[in-house]
This record gives sequence, structure tokens and C-alpha cells, in this order.
Amino acid sequence: MSENIQETIVELINQASLYGKDSVRVQHLRHVQELILRKDPSLLDNFLEEVLGFQTDKSPEVRKTIISFIEEACQHDPEVIVKVIDSLRLLLYDDNVLVQKRLIVSMITIYRLTLKWLSKSRLVDENVRSMWESMVNMKIHIIAMLDSDNDGLRTVAIKFIEMLALVLSRRTSDSIIPTSNEQDFSLNLLQDDHRILRRNKLEQEGKDVMEKLLEFTLSQHLSSVNLIAAMGAIANIARQRPDYMSRVVQTFEALQVNLPPTLVDSQVSSVRKIIKLKLLSLLKHPASFDFQPQITTLLTDLGATQAEVLKHLPKVPAESKRKITLSNSEINTKKPKMTIDDTSIFDKDDSNSSISGKGISTSGTHGSTMSSTSTSPSSPYPQHQTAIDITAADLVGKLSIGNVVDLVLVSMFLLPEKMPASFQATYTPIAAAGTPAQIEHLARLLGAQLTAAGYGKGYELMKSQQQAKPKIDDDIDEGKPIASIAGIGRDDLFPSSSADVEGKPMLPSTSGNELSDMPSTSAGITTMSTIPSVQQKKMKPFKLADAIKPIEYDEMQRMSTDSFYRILHAEDVCETAGVGHVRKKTMTSLVCLSERSFRDIYEDYIFADVRKRHDLAFAWLYQEFVYANGYLSILDPNKRKDFTKYDDTLCRLLEYLQEKPDQRDGLATIYTAVNGDIKRVILRVLENPVRDMGMGSAEILKLVENCPKGAETLITRIIHILTEKAPPSRELVEKVRDLYHKRVSDVRFLIPVLTGLDKREIISVLPKLIKLSPPVVKEVFNRLLGLNSSPETSHASPILSSELLIALHQIPSEECELKTTMNATTLCLNERSIYTHDVLAIVIQQLVDISPIPVLFMRTVLQALSFYPKMVGFVMNILQRLITKQAWKQARIWEGFIKCCQKTRPHSFPLLLQLPPPQLKHVFQTAPELREGLMRHLHSMSIGQRSLIPSSILTVIEDNSENVAPEIRIQTVPIPSLTSHEQ
Repeated sequence: MSENIQETIVELINQASLYGKDSVRVQHLRHVQELILRKDPSLLDNFLEEVLGFQTDKSPEVRKTIISFIEEACQHDPEVIVKVIDSLRLLLYDDNVLVQKRLIVSMITIYRLTLKWLSKSRLVDENVRSMWESMVNMKIHIIAMLDSDNDGLRTVAIKFIEMLALVLSRRTSDSIIPTSNEQDFSLNLLQDDHRILRRNKLEQEGKDVMEKLLEFTLSQHLSSVNLIAAMGAIANIARQRPDYMSRVVQTFEALQVNLPPTLVDSQVSSVRKIIKLKLLSLLKHPASFDFQPQITTLLTDLGATQAEVLKHLPKVPAESKRKITLSNSEINTKKPKMTIDDTSIFDKDDSNSSISGKGISTSGTHGSTMSSTSTSPSSPYPQHQTAIDITAADLVGKLSIGNVVDLVLVSMFLLPEKMPASFQATYTPIAAAGTPAQIEHLARLLGAQLTAAGYGKGYELMKSQQQAKPKIDDDIDEGKPIASIAGIGRDDLFPSSSADVEGKPMLPSTSGNELSDMPSTSAGITTMSTIPSVQQKKMKPFKLADAIKPIEYDEMQRMSTDSFYRILHAEDVCETAGVGHVRKKTMTSLVCLSERSFRDIYEDYIFADVRKRHDLAFAWLYQEFVYANGYLSILDPNKRKDFTKYDDTLCRLLEYLQEKPDQRDGLATIYTAVNGDIKRVILRVLENPVRDMGMGSAEILKLVENCPKGAETLITRIIHILTEKAPPSRELVEKVRDLYHKRVSDVRFLIPVLTGLDKREIISVLPKLIKLSPPVVKEVFNRLLGLNSSPETSHASPILSSELLIALHQIPSEECELKTTMNATTLCLNERSIYTHDVLAIVIQQLVDISPIPVLFMRTVLQALSFYPKMVGFVMNILQRLITKQAWKQARIWEGFIKCCQKTRPHSFPLLLQLPPPQLKHVFQTAPELREGLMRHLHSMSIGQRSLIPSSILTVIEDNSENVAPEIRIQTVPIPSLTSHEQ
């Protein structure tokens, strides 16, 4: 059985290795996974390496399947983690985001399994230590993905941090653990003397990642997806680790009044609903008893009804109720008495502000003592004051009716004219307005906003305490979190001396018994009030200026130059380490930002081996272009575009190439290797260097002769620049002609040297030239006709203007479409300064002698007549010759003949009388208006003149029949109509 499975696995792996559809290959790998891990796990060691070989496959789906295999293999045998850790690390840095997300999801399970396996394993070797070090590095990298630009990566990073906060903390008796997670690892399972895992260090690490997650939840630039995931994570953590209940409730409290401004109205509504659901789930938790006033007030603001709140309240055992009652009586006897003014605000509406039978009271006494900043002796989770607590306590006494009215009146000026739809949809009337609990809640809301903005008594006190906090011994400071100025992200303590508390209403106090019963540390946090024996040494703040000496300018220049040289010569080291792109970016940035110091060094370094380092030159040009356009405006936002340095750099690089003939051919090689943007830059800046070199340069002739494949456009541009203001040299013409006939068949190569070719060569390539784009054809005619040239740069063309037009008429339709030839002849005829009356007469005279007559002949005659109406007499002679040549045998010529007769009447009437009767009858059929004109012409003739006209012609003229000879119908084919300009 096992042998059959092995053979099947080998066959499936071989089939998955073949390139085919990704879905089929994934199916094969999943079948392999099922056979190995579910049917015969003993084969895992035999085929693990073969399966891991697919981790570098090009298909993301295949790589995701390998991650799934690794995860299941680790679940089956945790010792496999040591063997697959390198594969996990490779896949974590995958280029595909979907692969990264799948890996992080698997890491949630694998990291939990690793801790559980290590906690039970007593054998720790170097491989295990190396594996744990890699696991720690991967964990740090995943946590850093909270700052990723991808929403999906941030979401799975949140789930990973949720797992960290749970496994790096202790379970308590009040922890509510889902059934599926009952066997998960927690610090309760870790022994103190473990060789790798340190419980205190891991516990502190768990607190740090929890604080990071809470701070992330309160970020002002979160998407709704990330925010919802973060809220679900912290609520789940609070249910399974009640020690974090206070921090989570405070976070929801701050979040409710400081939602990210990036959310749209629908997202705000969804987030508020989710906050409500999470708070209701927390309210069910037994450990939420101390925070019920805060949670219920928040739920009321979020639109929860009293029935919903009562439904989710936890049941408190009778023993707990007795302890709470005893605690309250002790607090009332031992705490400092409040003044009449301070306590008067709590004496109103006490009888109506309690929820009977559920252990919740919003009265003054209970509401003040059961806030998030109070500590009940019966509660195993002591809580401490934050900046929000201090600011809220300071605000309670100041929220008098007069002050609140003033705040409302001042805010009226900032209200919009129309009530926003989102406010109208989410507004909930305040059910207990004016009660002490509502005043305290309002103070906490204002405290959260003031603290987030950097104001308030709590913010200032925490800030001063943070700055003045001395450094204490490591054994006491170990595990202590960093204080948060805002008080939102840290569990820092506020000294609870009686001097600080006395006289401040609503600020919770701690009785002497509670202090004596409270342990010195809680969950690894050491308080300032519980370590009076520690001597707080006054430390002098460190100043960098006191520890360094000023350096002379010349010495700084020498050190910076030496550093730059070290970067230049670190090419091999950087390439080996895979950071060559970082080195290139660093060097180009330094060169661009320096005025002159590094530029000469960099140029010498590049041109020492330009074939190998040409990418540095183009990276430098690109960076200069970026700075010139002002894309990097961080240095000077008001800086305007300045291409001075860019132009200077480009010219220097090209001049350097000119100074080194042995490396100049590298320009063509480089041109073929770079992208389109850099090619356009090269073509744009070639003009000055190439013109300075001249067409007699042996290097340019050599470059044309040895044109690399892909550099045709570059060579064409160089030849264009050289021949723009001077005729091409004989050597250049020979090189281009040879290149065209032997290697490059693109006719555009010949355009710059057309005037150097003979007439026969020009006529032979004319059909290919006129097929190019209209601007290019225009340039061809300009060169051949000598247009756009100054007197000093003009030169004789090998072909006359009349010869060019005649050659166009003689292009066969098999070589070029008739429409293309028509467009080319129109371009020529539009040049009135070249094709004058006399030139056109020569062209028409020569064309009419060609047999058969060119198809476009009559079109050219009509255009010439429209340009020069005085040619009508010459045109009549041409029509006379067409009659003798029997023009009606060529359909297009005959149709053009009739159109010309129409256009030249009455001059054409004597000519019509010379036509044979069938042809004349066809003329009348095509152009009936000519019959009437011809009849008037006959009537104007004398009797002697009319007697000379054959009777058969007179019969055709006087006969108004519509019959046309069949042979004439067959021979007549319409020719293209003339444009309005041509007519």
C-alpha cells in the first residue's frame, strides 16, 4: 500500500513540475498533500524537499498551495518547523501580495505551534535557536506591515498581532476562551527556567504589541476594512484576556468621538454599529463590572435601548455584591470629604438615576467610584489613571450650566446651514442629560478629544512626568511600558498621593487598605507609588553637542570624498548582497545634490568602463531630470523648473564620449538596451554634439556602417542632423546606400541622403517613399524640390520638379494604391512656387505623349486649369490631341475629357464638333447641359460655317434621344471626383 502511494506521489510531483495550466498543477499538489499528510504521514520526511522545491514557482497559486502544505505539515509534526523556516522566510518576502497574505495567515498557526512545541521541548540545539531567531525576525517584519500601503496586508497583520497578544499573555479565571482555542498556547504553560523562552520578556512583548494595536486602532488614516478588523481584534483580546479590558474600553471611548476623517457617511454608520456590537459583547463579560457605567453610557450614545443594555448585563453572584457593598462603605469612610460646592452637583436626581436589580448605578457616589479609573478590592484587575482620566476629572467640576451654555453658543457659529444627513441618521437623544453620570461621560469625551489634540491637564502632567522620569535599575524597570503622552496608548500611572487628589471632584481615590493589599506589580507593570525605596537619581540630559568637536571644512570635504570613493568601489560587495539598486540610488542622489565635488569623480568612474556602467549614467540623467522638473519639492516647495544642471550633465556626458572615440560606438549599443523614455532623451539632445563632429567624422561613418540592430532610429536621427543644412557627402551616401541594400530595408534611411542619389535610384524608391506618413512624404518632397533651404545651404537636386511629377504619374497601381499616388501629386501641385504655369505645361505636354496615357493625367490637367485659368488655350490643344489619340478608349481619360469640356465651355464647343457621332452622343448623355450650349453655338455660326459640319453631327445635336451606344457605356468608368479646392 505504501509503495503504491509513493509511486502516485512521485507521478503527481512530476506532473506538477511540467508547465501547464496552474489550476491543474495546484490540483496535483493538493492531491500530494492529502496523500502525505492524511493517508501516510510517515512519507513526510521523504518528500518534504521535493514539495518545498515549488516555493520558487512562477505561479502565485502554486506558491500559495505550498504554504498550505507547510502549515498542515507543521500541525502534524511541529519539528518540521525547523526544516521549513527558510522557506517561510522566503515566501514572506514574495513579490506577490496574495502570497504574502496567505503566508501571514499561516504564520498565525505556525507561530502558536512553535511556542507550544518549544515550551514542552527540553532539547535545544543550534538549529532550534536559529529557527527561533528567524521566527522572531519574521514576526517583526509582519508587525511592521501595519504601515503597509496595502489594505489586505494590514488586515492580516492585525490578525497576527491579535494572536501575539493572546499567546504572549496569561489566562485568568475570567477568560472566555472559544472551544476551538482551548488547547492554544499561553504564558501559563511556560516554565520560568526555559532555555530560549523568557516569560517576562515575552509578556512585555505581548503588552507592547497590544499597545501598538490600540494605537493603530485610533489612527486617523485607517480604511474602514482595517478599522473593523482592529476593533474585532481588540474586543476578542479583551474577552480572552480581561487584564486589557480597561484599555480596550478606553480605546472604544476615544474612537467613538474621534473616527477617522477618511470614512464616508455609510462607513461611519457601519463602524458605529460595530462599536455597539463589540461593546455589548464586552458588557456580557464578568470582568466588565467595573466599567459598566462607561460602557452603558457609550451604548446609549450609540443608540442602544435600555432593554438591550439590560439583556447583556452579566449576572453578579451574591458574594460579589456583598464585597462591593463593603468596599463602598470603606471608601466612603476613608476618602477625604468633598466640599458642599463639589458634592452639590451629585445630589440631584439620585433617586431616578439607578437601574435597580442589575448592579448599575449612575448616582454620584457609584458613578464616581465605579469609573474606569477606580479600583475595587474585589476586582482582580487594578486600573490606573491615564491622561484622559486626569483631564476628565479636571473638567467635571468646570462643566457648570453657565460654561456648558457658553460652549454651545460658541459652537453655534461653526454649524453648517443645513443639518448633515449623517448627523441626522446617527443622532441619539441624551436620555439622562444633566445627571452626574452624563456629566462625567461628557467630561471623558472632551478629555479624549483634548488629549488627542495635545491639550488638557492630563496631557501636560503626563508630558512633564515623562520628561522628568529618572532611569531606575534594570531589574525594576524590566517589563515596564513606555509612557504615552496622550494617555491612550500606554498604562502609565499617575501618582495617587492625597495632595494630588484632594479637592478635585470625580477623581477616584484609593483607600489605604487597597494600597496595602495591592501587589507591587500588576501584569509586569511597576508603579511609582509602590517602589518608595528606590533612589531616583538626577540624571543630566544627554546633548550631542557636548560630546562632539567641530570639524574643519577641509577635513569634512576629505571625509565625504573618501566615503564617496568607498561607495564607488563597493560595487561587487553590493551586487553580492543584492543591494546594487540602493548603491546606485545613493550615488546618483549625492551627485545631484552636490554642486561640483562628486560630479567629476562620478564621470571618471562611469567612463572608465562605460559599456559596463552606462546604467549609472542614465540613472544620473534621470535623477537630474526629476530635480529639474521639481518633482522632489521637499527641499524647496517654491522652486521653479530649472534644467540648467540637467543640460550641463547631458552635454558633459556626450562630450566625454566624443573625447573617447574608442568608446563612442557604445552610444548605439546603449541606445538598444534602454527603455523608450531614455531613447527619446538621447534623440532630443544629439543635435549639438553631432553637428560639431560633422559628417566627415570617421567615427560617425563607422557607426553608420556598423549600425547595431535596434539602433536604426538613432542612426537615422544622426544622418538627419548632418544633412539638415548641408548636402550629404559622397562617403556618407555610399555608407547609407550600402546599409540600405545589404542590412536595413527601411526606406526612411535614404531620406536624409536623397539628394546624393541619382535620378534612377530616386524614381525606383518613390513608390515606397510616398507610402510613408504625410509629414514624412512632405519632408521627402521638400528635400527633392529644395524647399525650406537657405541660399547658402541650397544645392542642386538630382531630379527636376517636372521629372518628379511625371514619375509620380507613372507609378503602377500594383506598386502603390491610386489614392496614395493622388495624395502625393496633390502635395507637389500645391507648391505653387515650384510648379508654375510653365512647369505644368511641360509636365502635361510630356504626359500626353505617353502611351497609354497615365490614369491621373486628366486629374492633373483639371487641377492645373483651376490653379492657372489662363492655360485654357493650352488645355484646348491637349484635348485636341486626345481626340486624335481616341481618348474614349480609356475610361478614366474619357470621363476626365468630358469634365474638362464642361469646365472650359464655350471654348470646348468647337472641339466637341470634331468628335465622332457616337462619342458626341455619349457626351450629351453624360453632360446634357453641353447639348444646349452647343446648339446656341451653332445658331451663332454663319451659314457657311455650319455647312462645313457633317450632317451626322448635326443630327446628333438636334436629336434629343437618350439612347447611348453600348460600347460607349462599357468603356466609361467614373474617375475620382475633384475636391472643391481642385475644381
